[in-house]
Amino acid sequence: MTAERHQSFLNGLITTVKVNNQYDDSSKKEIKFLGHTFSCRSEENNYRIYTLFGKEICRISLLNKFKKEFFKYFSDNDDIYILRANSGEAYLILTYVIDALIKRNGSKKPLILATQKYHVDLIKMICPDIPYVYAKKLRIRLAGESFNIDKYRFFLLFDNKHFKNVENDIKCSTKGEHHYFKSILNALDMTKEDISMRKIKVPNEYENSMLKKIKKTNLNMEKFVLIAPEAKSCKLYDEDFWCTIINQLQKIGYARKRESNTST
Repeated sequence: MTAERHQSFLNGLITTVKVNNQYDDSSKKEIKFLGHTFSCRSEENNYRIYTLFGKEICRISLLNKFKKEFFKYFSDNDDIYILRANSGEAYLILTYVIDALIKRNGSKKPLILATQKYHVDLIKMICPDIPYVYAKKLRIRLAGESFNIDKYRFFLLFDNKHFKNVENDIKCSTKGEHHYFKSILNALDMTKEDISMRKIKVPNEYENSMLKKIKKTNLNMEKFVLIAPEAKSCKLYDEDFWCTIINQLQKIGYARKRESNTST
């Protein structure tokens, strides 16, 4: 399956076509003049390739680019676990999977490479004993389950291909047959017997911030529902859907409160 994006400039004199292949994590962007391709940039197998009039003029290793930009964060670690997932998958990986991965790989000095700010919050609550760094500007399109650079082993959790396969499995299968946690275990060749659960330890500053908000909003801790309608990894429901849910909750005694977008 591929996704295409077309753009046109100067009344169609110049056009661009960007194609993302959702299964092999490759991409290609062509620039055309009067319908003829004169420049192309493609990414596949962890390389970025530039061509001009069909001739390759430059090939850049994305792994070398990654090394140049991010090796300053690593020191005496042996294995780096790159967390490339949104909140749901990140929570499951840290809570249930990371210990089994570290054990299976024989990691002596593992490090988690966080790629989202909230990854750091999750790591502090679930894996405070595992060192981490936050790579705020990791925009390199890495692919594959694992790779080696110099003395380090890297484990990618996960690449774009994984998420596209999960989405396709859920959409094209019988309801309830597939679940994204099951897909995580399958991708890592694990079973439920291989994993164990870490307990969440909420840092004091997070707990104090939460208690202040509870007091400020007079939240009834014995009867409340938290609704978070936004998501990054799937198509959003429209506003009417959430209004219907809220109205039904109000009918059975839940008061409506709107929380501003503030961080802890």
